[in-house]
Amino acid sequence: MAARIRTRLALLLLTLMTGQAATAVGTTTPAPDYHHEIRPLLEHRCLVCHGCYDAPCQLKLDSYQGLARGATKAPIYSTARLSPAAPSRLFEDAQTTPGWRVLGFSPVVPDQPDASEGDRRAGVLARILELKKQHPLPAGKVLPQTFDFSLGRTQQCPRGEEFYSFANRFPQWGMPFGLPPLSESEHRTLTDWLVAGAPATDPAPLSASLAKEVRYWERLFNGNSLKHQLAAR
Repeated sequence: MAARIRTRLALLLLTLMTGQAATAVGTTTPAPDYHHEIRPLLEHRCLVCHGCYDAPCQLKLDSYQGLARGATKAPIYSTARLSPAAPSRLFEDAQTTPGWRVLGFSPVVPDQPDASEGDRRAGVLARILELKKQHPLPAGKVLPQTFDFSLGRTQQCPRGEEFYSFANRFPQWGMPFGLPPLSESEHRTLTDWLVAGAPATDPAPLSASLAKEVRYWERLFNGNSLKHQLAAR
């Protein structure tokens, strides 16, 4: 009798555990969608600085490819340079993420698709967002001199293995730099996406009318005349 009761209890416990596991799997929240949730967030909060060719650390966030390319310590402009710098044009000078690594760009999100959750949380982008959350802007209308916005400032551009030292030296230099932090919902959305592996699907193909517009502007900006080279670019 005792053995039969123990067996029934074991089966009941197994049923409960299996049901809980099934419920947990069934209610897993999908990762935020890059095109509908993440990209608009980046455009709203990040592109004011990270949308140009000379973005800080050359980290361009106006496309997924720019995020995957990562950051580099190499400055775009340098008066100490006697010869031209090798260009680092997105979509032009390397076509793959490994190609950008060869050119000195370091990842801000883990390159490995099978990276653990801990590695994803330890990515530079995730950590620099968390740094801002832990150290918000100081009170007052004017920021202290520790915030350097000068054009000639020394860029930090920490790599993953350098981030601990960077955070200790510049605890208030989280992102967005010198601006209000992300809202709680924005921070959660972006962090959930990074922890999920920063997934993104290919964008929908352009309509025929939009493709025609793109060809028009490409011809205009890429003309070979001296006028186009001076003004259009």
